[in-house]
Amino acid sequence: MKITYNWLKDYIDLKVSPKDLIEIFNKLGMPVKEFVDLSKGKENLMVAEIESIERHQKKNNLFILKLKTKKGLYQVVSGAPFLEKGKKVIYAPPGTLLKDLKVDTKYILGEKSEGTVVSEEELGLSDKSETVIFLDDKVNLESDPKDLIGLNDFVFDLEIYPNRPDLLSFIGIARDLSSYLNLEFKIPEIKEIKEDKIDFKIEIDENTGCNRYVGIIIKNLKKVKSPNFLRYRLFLCGIRSINYPVDVSNYVLLETGHPTHVFDLKKIKEKIIVRNARKGENLLCLDGKIRELDETVMVISDNEKVLALAGIIGGENSAVTDETEEVLCESAFFDKINIRKTSKKLNVQTESSYRFERGADFNMVEYAALRLRDLIKELSEGISFKKIDVIRNEIKPKRIFLKENKLKKILGNEFDLDTSKKILERLYMNCTLKNNMLEVIVPTFRRDLELEEDLIEEIARIYGYENFKSEAEEISSFVGKRDSFQDKIRDYFKGEGFLECVSISLIDEREAKLFSEKVLKIKNPLSERFEVLRPSLLPSLLNSLKNNLRRGEKVRKFFEIGKVFYEDFSEEEKMGFLLTNLKEDNWIKESKVDIYFELKGILESFLENFEDEIYFIEEKLPIFNYSTSILINEEKIGYIGEVKEEILSFYDLKLEAVYSELNINKLTFKRDFTFKALPIYPSLSRDLSFVGPENVNASEIIRILKKMKNETLIERFILFDVYKGKPLKEGEKNFTFRVFFRSKDKTLSEREVDKEVERIVKYVEKHVGFKLRG
Repeated sequence: MKITYNWLKDYIDLKVSPKDLIEIFNKLGMPVKEFVDLSKGKENLMVAEIESIERHQKKNNLFILKLKTKKGLYQVVSGAPFLEKGKKVIYAPPGTLLKDLKVDTKYILGEKSEGTVVSEEELGLSDKSETVIFLDDKVNLESDPKDLIGLNDFVFDLEIYPNRPDLLSFIGIARDLSSYLNLEFKIPEIKEIKEDKIDFKIEIDENTGCNRYVGIIIKNLKKVKSPNFLRYRLFLCGIRSINYPVDVSNYVLLETGHPTHVFDLKKIKEKIIVRNARKGENLLCLDGKIRELDETVMVISDNEKVLALAGIIGGENSAVTDETEEVLCESAFFDKINIRKTSKKLNVQTESSYRFERGADFNMVEYAALRLRDLIKELSEGISFKKIDVIRNEIKPKRIFLKENKLKKILGNEFDLDTSKKILERLYMNCTLKNNMLEVIVPTFRRDLELEEDLIEEIARIYGYENFKSEAEEISSFVGKRDSFQDKIRDYFKGEGFLECVSISLIDEREAKLFSEKVLKIKNPLSERFEVLRPSLLPSLLNSLKNNLRRGEKVRKFFEIGKVFYEDFSEEEKMGFLLTNLKEDNWIKESKVDIYFELKGILESFLENFEDEIYFIEEKLPIFNYSTSILINEEKIGYIGEVKEEILSFYDLKLEAVYSELNINKLTFKRDFTFKALPIYPSLSRDLSFVGPENVNASEIIRILKKMKNETLIERFILFDVYKGKPLKEGEKNFTFRVFFRSKDKTLSEREVDKEVERIVKYVEKHVGFKLRG
């Protein structure tokens, strides 16, 4: 849920700074996923007046502008349409940051351009712009353009948990903040309007999941455009502008959290009917897709046709356009289970269905309809008629009793019913003390509160968890034991610059199926995000990478130790390692190393702590562009590969990444770590190039060389070149190794090393078929 700081201030008088608000959101159970300062990099924007405009001599569609600002005259070259002398625009001088690009002074076909005049798209206020932003002619040059267009603002992307649908709105978030900060909370008042009745029917079939439907008709709409402030607010919250009735409907959705819809009244035949679809019916939806319907799908229809999927998406046959003169405003209460099933069956999820699935507020239906009416009338000066309100079943507030002994047992003796009553009343609950119990009437927007314990949790939340004093209890002994083996692993990779992640084992089903065709789905998931047990640690690490980047943390190395689960109900303890080509911000000049070989080298160094017989054998795995299996003593312990672009795209990651996963249960520290003296005698090296069949991997030769370390004077070796092509024959491949020889007893002579090389060459030729290249 994206919200803006200034829009939030419409409902409460916030004195808290935007950055301090991040901590408050986290305390209240609305973690901030991303925080954006809209004015960052745009501090130098100025109001400018076009003093003169001339066509560029070398290019007909370019213009040379002289801009008058509070700091003097500037020259800018622009190709924007509709530029005229005397118009007020927004000028971005050199150094301004627009869409992550810094504005600079440059010469365009010989003419100097000091900065630029800006559009909505460049400022991040729309996804497309026809021209630059034109300001009111009366605007003063001394004015701050960021105030004029709402750029002195901040955007919070909040994670709202499934049990708190009341927080999927500005009003809900402001209401919760007002309770915590003890501030006055206000919502826009509904206007008193004298309205005539209208002869129009709304019917709800008995077998449908609709308990209430409010319809308001507005006629004689003027053709107007959505005001800038409304378009900008919607765009910053992730919704694009369409036309003013639809924009207002979306505005009310974000404001109240209750979905509304606007139909073109002239396209409706006689009346509105809420019913289940009939077999064979279909609907061309607003997203351009035709959906086949059946008797389980709840629809909005007229006397002839289906108009919309109830609570989910409208149809093209009743859509509001720029030519619409009469509208029917809909606000209804639909069953959340019905909406969820239909949404999944027809594969369509909208802002509306998202909210209905989590539970709407019965008592917000009427307010949302009237608020929609007021805003449309305010823009279009249309004529509205009395609301048509059809109620089939009324949802009444719940009643919960809170006992003082239960309260004290959980929160401590300093809490009593009087204190709790004050806190709960701040949460807009009606409370009455009766016989050492508190009777609490829970408002309908808090559908998550069911039990006495729920109320106690709310009291603790608003009181502030940080205000509770910790009390240490005496215990006889520490139960449990840290895994020292895993601690050694953690220490090693932290020393290599990796950040350790700790994630829950549940992920989204769509996400899981990127990594495995068969997944383990749990019966009662908290939400769609946590309904499948992960088949790999990679999705968890990719989410960690994504969340770090959202917060501006440029970490390129991640690892996690945790369990993965398989379709046969088995599980394994794994280690996952993710490495990206992300550049870290530091003064060190980075060397250009292939990240695949970087991670492979780190793992080789690590695995040497276990066994010498480590091999990497090519194996095609579906999630990688290319990959290899990792073997110790002929047993597969894991794999490493370059992650496919389509998987990274699923997480909105535009970078390269390599990943390795090892089975931790197949690793043990088998070496005794003892002191080894530094070698006394020097080493000698030889470069050995072996030529052989193309289908043989380097691992075969590596296996031979490792085996010969025990029989020869080989100290170590590295593979530093692989080659195919001329002058080699077709089907041949060349591997070049640098082999180091050393004796513990003496300085080796050239002849002694030559003899060692001869033994190695014969052994390789006999067992692998590769010959030494002449």
